[in-house]
Amino acid sequence: MRRVLGILLSTVLFAGCDEASEGERLGLYSVLATRTQNTCGAQMSGKLQSARFNVALSLRQGVLRWTPAGATTASGIFNVFQGTFRIAIEASTQMIAPNRQRQIPGCVLRRVDLIEGLVSASADAGARPSFDAGVNSDGGTVVTGFQAQETIAYGTESGDCTSLIGVGEGQSLALPCVVGYQMDGTRIGP
Repeated sequence: MRRVLGILLSTVLFAGCDEASEGERLGLYSVLATRTQNTCGAQMSGKLQSARFNVALSLRQGVLRWTPAGATTASGIFNVFQGTFRIAIEASTQMIAPNRQRQIPGCVLRRVDLIEGLVSASADAGARPSFDAGVNSDGGTVVTGFQAQETIAYGTESGDCTSLIGVGEGQSLALPCVVGYQMDGTRIGP
């Protein structure tokens, strides 16, 4: 049960689009994520105070692809006019299997990740950045970095998850609970 919770608490989950349809590459970014909130408790595995990782961003028809190094891709929306993005990922994991003989209803834990951010950009020849022309388009707008907030919420989807609550390793102080991170991304490559 605890090893499954550790896997569940890893960073962004789920596959997005096919690699052949990646779209326009916005760059590779070094991201520093700093925890800003934790109502789940320090004993939950995988919840670091801070972490550094690389993420590749690409855009195709308003769909932003978020691909962390060594992890699966997630997709979300990107507003090219405002330079904002939003990625929502939902996952359910059976933490405790039901057992009818012992009258144990089991436990399915729900995780929802929400990443919302704003890109920073520069334009050629000192011109003011404009997303009207499109990101990385012939207009010369280049995404140089981003700031984002990641909120990870956990709660019981079905069954009885009270055995996941406590002060032991891998347990949460309460369910539902939330862990939040401030992310600052700096462009490091094409």
